[in-house]
Amino acid sequence: MITLRTIVISNITFVCKLGLAALIALWANQAALATDEFVKPELIKIGPHSFYSNQSDVGRELQIPVHQWHNPEMEPTGVIVALQGLIFSGKMFSSLAEHFNSLGYYVYANDVRGFGDWRQPDHGFKGDSKVHFGQSKQDLTDILKVLRRKFPDKPIFLVGESFGGNMAVWEAATNPDLMDGVIAAGFGAKTRIHPRPYWVKTFFVGLNNPSKKMDLKPYIKPVLTEDKHLTAQLMQNPETVTSMSTVELIKAAVTNNAALKEMQAIPEDMPILFLAGGKDRVLDTKALPEAIARLGTKKSDLKVFDGKGHMLLECDEVEPEVLETIDAWLEKNQAEFAEKLVARKNACADCDKERLLDLAPDLNLSIK
Repeated sequence: MITLRTIVISNITFVCKLGLAALIALWANQAALATDEFVKPELIKIGPHSFYSNQSDVGRELQIPVHQWHNPEMEPTGVIVALQGLIFSGKMFSSLAEHFNSLGYYVYANDVRGFGDWRQPDHGFKGDSKVHFGQSKQDLTDILKVLRRKFPDKPIFLVGESFGGNMAVWEAATNPDLMDGVIAAGFGAKTRIHPRPYWVKTFFVGLNNPSKKMDLKPYIKPVLTEDKHLTAQLMQNPETVTSMSTVELIKAAVTNNAALKEMQAIPEDMPILFLAGGKDRVLDTKALPEAIARLGTKKSDLKVFDGKGHMLLECDEVEPEVLETIDAWLEKNQAEFAEKLVARKNACADCDKERLLDLAPDLNLSIK
């Protein structure tokens, strides 16, 4: 016979078990967070001044793949966020990142959603493995916010190539306070068209099934670079994606155009360096001056390397003349940032003093 006492005891027992389970779950969660907080990224030494981590502390915090190159024994002179070309991943900047590390810069490079480590099964990141350019734009904003918090007194520069160059310019138009300058290589102002006989077949395949992955190799290989050896190297790299759907390609084009539509919103004091190859067969280098004239900033520079093709940065060996151009630009803007930082600190000090002067009568303070 079930009595009232039995029911009460049963309910109390259930509540106690539930509470104990909740406490155990809470303890486990806190323990996991504490463990994650103190787990340092695995560092791989790739050069005399450069260590690589496949997943940075920034990536762990945001639960997205963010690669990092730095020298933990050096105080950073600045921070660089590298943005990949469309079919690659953040890892492709390894050679350039090693060079930046030798100058004292910490380098971060995330993978665009659907590329790089997002393609790994059970990747454990926050999101699926599909291509999402809009969310990748938000990822970039989130990364910059974290880096501003981590390095409040250091300049942050965006360095993007091709699709990544357009993404960098777009971010400069929408969130200029999160960066101090942009380097855009192979900026997509106008795409060059190279008709091929197999376009007809590809067109109808894409029309019939726009979500079907298409082989991009016949389109990429003839135009990617002016160097056949470099092209073969890039096409054989496991980080290179050689198939995309019509829908994904259209989304990429829309993302590129977003930079062109909003570039007038870039503040007039935002420094931007455009790099391009005179033999670029992917994008029309001759269209760049007209596009740059529409920028909101008054501090833009364009450097064209006559003998080079589309790929300038995501290579095993970046050309010395390209590095020299970048280094000179960084040095100039590093100095300008230092001047701005001093002015900003002085302005903050003046604001604090004015605030205290306003409060002085009420607090019986004497401020000199």
